[in-house]
Amino acid sequence: MSESISKKRYSFRLTEKDKNLHDFLENLPSSKRSETVRDLLSRAIGQSDAYLELQKQYQLLEKELIAIKNEQQTMFVELKKLIETRMIVSSESIPMADLQEQKEIEEDVLSEEMANNGLNMMMGFGMDIDMD
Repeated sequence: MSESISKKRYSFRLTEKDKNLHDFLENLPSSKRSETVRDLLSRAIGQSDAYLELQKQYQLLEKELIAIKNEQQTMFVELKKLIETRMIVSSESIPMADLQEQKEIEEDVLSEEMANNGLNMMMGFGMDIDMD
C-alpha cells in the first residue's frame, strides 16, 4: 500500500550558485517556507505547460505563414505569366503608344491587388490597420 501524498517529504540541497534562493528562503518565516516552495513549484509547472502550448501555437502559425507565402508566390508567378501573355496578345493589335499606357494600367492594377491582398492577410491575422 502506498503512502499518502501528505506524508511524502522531499528535500534538496542548495549549491553555491543558488544564493538568490537561499536569500529568498531565509527571508521567509520558517513556518511559511514549505507552503511557499510548493506554491512556487506549482506555478512553475503551470508556466512551463503554458510555455510549451504557446510554442506549439507559434510553430503552427509559422507553418501557416510559410504556406501563405508559398501560395502568394505561386499566385504572383501565375499572375505575371497571365499579364505577360495578355501583353503579347494585345501588343499585336495595339499601337505602341497605347501598349505603354496599357502596361502602366496593368502594373497599377497589379500593385493595387497585391496591396489589397497584403492588407487582407494582415487583417485576417487580427492586425488592426489604420487606413487614415
